[in-house]
Amino acid sequence: MWNRRGGGEPGMHDHGDGPGGSGGWLRARGDVSALRRSLRGLVLRCLGIDIAKDEPHDHDHDEDLPPDVKRADHRFGGGYLYKARELLVTRDDLSLLRRELRRLHVRLAPGEPEPIGGTRLLRLFLDADERRTVAEVVTILREIDLEDRDPLRVYPNHVLVGASHPKAFPCDSPRAAGPLADPPANGGQPGAGVRVAVLDSGVVAEHPWLTGRAVPLDAAGDVEQPELENGALKHSSGHGTFVAGVVLQCAPGAEVVAKRVFGGNGLTSDTDLAAALRALPADIHVINLSLGATTHNNVGLPVTQVALQELAQREPRPVVVAAAGNDGVTQETFPAAFNGVIAVGARQDPGGGRACFSNHGSWVAACAPGRGVHSTFFDELEATPEELPPGCLPGPPPGVQQFQGFATWSGTSFAAPCVTGAIAARMTDQNVDAVEAAFQLVYANGRPQHPTGDLGTIVNCGGGGVD
Repeated sequence: MWNRRGGGEPGMHDHGDGPGGSGGWLRARGDVSALRRSLRGLVLRCLGIDIAKDEPHDHDHDEDLPPDVKRADHRFGGGYLYKARELLVTRDDLSLLRRELRRLHVRLAPGEPEPIGGTRLLRLFLDADERRTVAEVVTILREIDLEDRDPLRVYPNHVLVGASHPKAFPCDSPRAAGPLADPPANGGQPGAGVRVAVLDSGVVAEHPWLTGRAVPLDAAGDVEQPELENGALKHSSGHGTFVAGVVLQCAPGAEVVAKRVFGGNGLTSDTDLAAALRALPADIHVINLSLGATTHNNVGLPVTQVALQELAQREPRPVVVAAAGNDGVTQETFPAAFNGVIAVGARQDPGGGRACFSNHGSWVAACAPGRGVHSTFFDELEATPEELPPGCLPGPPPGVQQFQGFATWSGTSFAAPCVTGAIAARMTDQNVDAVEAAFQLVYANGRPQHPTGDLGTIVNCGGGGVD
């Protein structure tokens, strides 16, 4: 059950068997990753490129990103974002790491490694004057042939974005829209009694459509307000409020608990996401992660994966749903590509084709509507959404918008909460727990599959306004 591919180091990220002993949730892909590393190293050597002696490059300077976030060049495991200067390493490999760094004349900042709570990982920092980037150092270290063992378990501290996109942008901008239909009266509604955690940009306080149904986990830290820069609404501002509205359209009786893990720039890190997952209350049934990252040679997110292991031991065991990403490619993004996480792509409309921006492949378990989704947003706000690079969706930038509490928006970020809400609704409809509801909805034999063969099971909201 739920037995599909997932990234991670062999022997380090095993989630164990699936619910009810019905099968494994994780299957190591160490052999594939090792083959990719070996082939890449062989190609570089055949081209006469010695990455251990390469000069630093300016690939890690990007005007779109804050100073402490860099983008890796593709020849250094590429296409991912990471925290500048931060290295993560397992405790067991610390001595070996120090030895190899000395041999390579790579300097660490003074001080002891920082333990990362709940894991066997440590955080170290490159010296401020070190000329090599984290991406270069990790590439060099993981290419070292250690003969009788797996590669050195060292990682960047990957940075995730609220759109699961190597560029920190959604696939389009929000546009003002009319109101949703009034929420149904309380009592006996789909999802009643189900608690859904949305780890995102927070939620607007006292939104008339969400009041009493979407609440911040922390009354001060998890409320979102419009974030503007040079007069423009930042591209991920309002993202969490929009996601919460999608969940509640599908499961109007549920309670959304919002945890703010990124701001208007849409950025968070592996370590910060893992800490937020650990901070969730024990009675959460479904977790929505409309965020993600590509990672160094698909190693995954080591700190987040340990947090997911811990969640899998909880009772009740929560189901985790994540957006597959908006690049229109088959490359895996994490945490969606981990086994035990339901990766969600976007389709155009019920029974329609794959949305042009949606990631896809055998690792995507389900799909839901993701284009022109209608949901909750900031109220009484006049703003121009930040202009984004051209994408596959037609149409000019939205210009000045008069937001009155609702908007339309596109992305796998908004397909994922449709699946999240559908699971919550099925829990009450079938009187089952979250794991069984997810199995019935996504993995059971006979469920309708998307005709392209690379978007998984077709999931409909079931009475909500998303479809």
